[in-house]
Amino acid sequence: VLVSGYMKPGESAEDCTRREVLEELGIELEELRIVGTDWFARRDQLMIGFVGHTRDAAFRLSSEVAQARWVPVREALGQVHPKGSISYALIEEYLLAK
Repeated sequence: VLVSGYMKPGESAEDCTRREVLEELGIELEELRIVGTDWFARRDQLMIGFVGHTRDAAFRLSSEVAQARWVPVREALGQVHPKGSISYALIEEYLLAK
């Protein structure tokens, strides 16, 4: 699952990641590992990518999320563009860890 969000003042990137995933999907992350960063020039923002793990795979969607679904990781890799983006790097990192 690829989730994005905004950090609150004083919040660490790790805490923000855990909070956003919990708020948007109702999933608590147990393990979190940074993969990298990428400058998103179109919106003048720094993207920080983490891979996280959970024991609970059931979604409890917030009103901010219209839909979510689990897909095979190789299918996700084929849908993320461009190669070299932080989204692509996250999926590659997950595949390497398997």
